[in-house]
Amino acid sequence: MGRRPVRADAASAYRRDQPRYSVRYLSKERERRCKRRRAVRFAILLALAVVAGVIFAPSLMTFGFSSGGNLEGQGFASSVGAAPPDSVIAKNVYVADMDTREPIFERNSTERIAPASTAKMATALTALDAVDPDEVVCVGDEIRLLDGSSSRAWLTEGDVLTVRQLLIALMLPSGNDAAYTLAVHAGRRMLGDENAPAQQAINEFMARANETVERLGAHDTHLMVPDGFDADGQHTTARDLAVLAKACLEQPLLSEIVGMSESTEVWPNGMRVTFANTNQLIDPNSPYHLQGALGVKTGSTPLAGACLVSAAHIQGRTFICVVMGSEDETRFSDSIELYNAAAERCSS
Repeated sequence: MGRRPVRADAASAYRRDQPRYSVRYLSKERERRCKRRRAVRFAILLALAVVAGVIFAPSLMTFGFSSGGNLEGQGFASSVGAAPPDSVIAKNVYVADMDTREPIFERNSTERIAPASTAKMATALTALDAVDPDEVVCVGDEIRLLDGSSSRAWLTEGDVLTVRQLLIALMLPSGNDAAYTLAVHAGRRMLGDENAPAQQAINEFMARANETVERLGAHDTHLMVPDGFDADGQHTTARDLAVLAKACLEQPLLSEIVGMSESTEVWPNGMRVTFANTNQLIDPNSPYHLQGALGVKTGSTPLAGACLVSAAHIQGRTFICVVMGSEDETRFSDSIELYNAAAERCSS
């Protein structure tokens, strides 16, 4: 959790480059010739596109598509992985090679389950679609909407911090208060109304979050609240959570944040705050520290049990591991056992 603040200052800037355009004028006769040539070229390209679609569409439907910053279609292959080792107690398991998108182990990976705080991966991705990381946010009364048993970053009304710092408070200590503040700030931007009531902004944000997970390929996920706390009508699957983890790791800022074992930040209002990551796989002082671990998100609620969505680079391969419905300590030992088994299986 965060330590109590010390005063300091912070500032940042954001810049966008602007495109340039030019216009060329043609004589009427030359323009007619150009139009004919363009029509011929268009017909040829259309024919090629049809042929390419017939050849490549099935593989794109199976494996999804990703290039650079494009996070659409992160789905994994439809083939079925092997049963995990019997010693793994988690009720729902999904382990896949992130690069080939092939599943390695799975258990009840398509069963609908509660997401707990793993839903915050979708919250982070959705917020970054709407707002800039350097925007300054003032925490409001939306944090009064939290359930009394929520995990917190201990934000208070009137705290001032950037979107990036809110994302750290969301992903490291798993702050439900940070989730609600991000949802209200981004939801008001989506509505185009900075004075919209908090609940209206949250409703808009959640509608957009569900569009985001659908676009990414998490087709059996529906979220009701930004912190993932147990709610009627909310569900996901272990396979879908692997899709969201892959998207987070391919988003540069989120990849950096989820890989932090600890973060100390000075907020714009002068508060100095340190957060520790709840993911013990990346904590060098933890008995569950795993060399090569990359993140991603823990979770725990009465309906979901203890959960861990993680990733690790082992023996030249990057694996994603989803463990749901486990116990507080065994979610980490389950994950380590699955990584070891996956590495051994892929090297044989």
